Amino acid sequence: MDGLEATRRIRADFPPDRQPIIVAMTANAMDGDKQNCLAAGMNDYISKPVLPEAVEAVLERWCSAPLPSITIQENLDETVSA
Repeated sequence: MDGLEATRRIRADFPPDRQPIIVAMTANAMDGDKQNCLAAGMNDYISKPVLPEAVEAVLERWCSAPLPSITIQENLDETVSA
């Protein structure tokens, strides 16, 4: 099963008011790939190589609370020192 089919099944299994946000993260970056993902029911699309700015933009678009202003390096530094 690929991501398109998985998305269709998830959409079919959840009631309209309980639909999860589904974001494609794929190496498929040819013309029409994004449209295929959206047509299958995905909410958004990120193509690889994934840039941190792209992930942040998608999360901000779909999350109700704003993301904290923290860089990936700051987060890594905190994790390593913990």
